[in-house]
Amino acid sequence: MSFRTGESPVLACASDLFGAWSVPYVKHAANTASARPQSCDGSLRMGQAAGRGLLLVSASMDIELVAYDDEWTSIADAACAELRVSLPGLFTDIEHIGSTSVPGLVAKPIIDLIAGSEDLAHVVAREETLRLLGYEHHDTGMPGRLFYRRNENGRRAYHLHVIPATTWATRNERLLRDYLRAHPADARRYGDLKRELAARHVTSAEYTRGKTGLIQELTDRARAARGLPSVPVWEE
Repeated sequence: MSFRTGESPVLACASDLFGAWSVPYVKHAANTASARPQSCDGSLRMGQAAGRGLLLVSASMDIELVAYDDEWTSIADAACAELRVSLPGLFTDIEHIGSTSVPGLVAKPIIDLIAGSEDLAHVVAREETLRLLGYEHHDTGMPGRLFYRRNENGRRAYHLHVIPATTWATRNERLLRDYLRAHPADARRYGDLKRELAARHVTSAEYTRGKTGLIQELTDRARAARGLPSVPVWEE
């Protein structure tokens, strides 16, 4: 396999296998066809994966929940590896967060990633590379954070949250993930609430507001276990 000048092996692998800058994505959950991510050389698994099964879609079509898919971990790992290789030294850490990172938890079929950076301005300066990888900047209006969305086949597949490295250890997103992994009963409570909200045919905004109380409760527990004070989960 030959690489174009200035092209990383990972990008060349992705391009040759699947066309324009493709990495793993989560297909529509109603499609039960599934393929394990593949690799050019075994070092990075590239490919496609499908959700295990569609559970609920709200009447507004804003909310789609699927059963946990154990391939989400390998998909997220591949996406993290691609970012590290394509943007060496830019991120201090990259991890999988959100509901798809918690085994057994129902989720929207979107892979959430969080990355730390010593300087967010340096990330902005490299946005052309992020765009080549499919990540488009979206202005959320939240200070101290960069947010990127990536679609695959016209469907949302990834979110990338970039935050200051100095806040890494106390980020609510990471603390809640670790808490839910360690407390399956509370993870089930959260999953049940998500099903209930989606079944009410709420909009995406109503769905998010409906989860806030429980998310705050569980995040407070996660922070207290580490000796951290409570902060609003939507502090930004």
